Amino acid sequence: NENKRVSGISRCKQLHLNLSGPRLPNLDLLDVPGLVANRRGDDPETIRQDTHGLVNDVIRRYKDRAVFLAVRSIKDQTISSLTVSALNQNKDILKSTLGVFTKCDREFPEEIRSMLANPGLDLGYGYVATSNKPGCAGLNEQDEEEKKLFKEQGLSDLVESKSATSHVLVERIEALYVEYL
Repeated sequence: NENKRVSGISRCKQLHLNLSGPRLPNLDLLDVPGLVANRRGDDPETIRQDTHGLVNDVIRRYKDRAVFLAVRSIKDQTISSLTVSALNQNKDILKSTLGVFTKCDREFPEEIRSMLANPGLDLGYGYVATSNKPGCAGLNEQDEEEKKLFKEQGLSDLVESKSATSHVLVERIEALYVEYL
C-alpha cells in the first residue's frame, strides 16, 4: 500500500465484492476501518491521519446519497469519542445517520439507558444498542442471545421499544432502504 508495508490502510485501493441474485437488493455497502487514536505494533506513524482521512473522504464522496452507521462502544464518552468527533466535523450527515452502540454486554444497565437517552449527538435515525457476545452461528441466534441478555439486565423495555438488538438494527436498515426506494 501507500505506506510501503503490509500494515496500515489504503486510501488508493479498495476491495469490491459483487453479490447478485434475485432476492438481493440493489445496494452498495461500504465498510471503512474504525477511527484510530494511537498506532499499535507495525502500524505506520500516519495511522491516525490515514483512518480519519479515509472516513472524511468517504463522507464527502457519498454524503448526498448514503445512510451512515455511526458505530461506537457504549463505553465511549461523548467528549472523547472519535466517532462523535468525525460526526461533528461532518454535521451535514447527521440527518442521514443511524447510531449503533456496541458492547452493551460489558456495561451496566443504568449506563446503557443513560447513553440511549443522552447520546451526546442527535442523529436523524436515532440509536440502537447491541451486544457483542461471540459464538453465535447467525443473526437469529444472536437475536435470541441479545434478548436474553437485555432481559437479564432489566432492559426488556429497550427490546420492546425497538431500541436494542442486532435484529432491530437490521430492521431499521431495511426500513431505511425501503424509504430510500
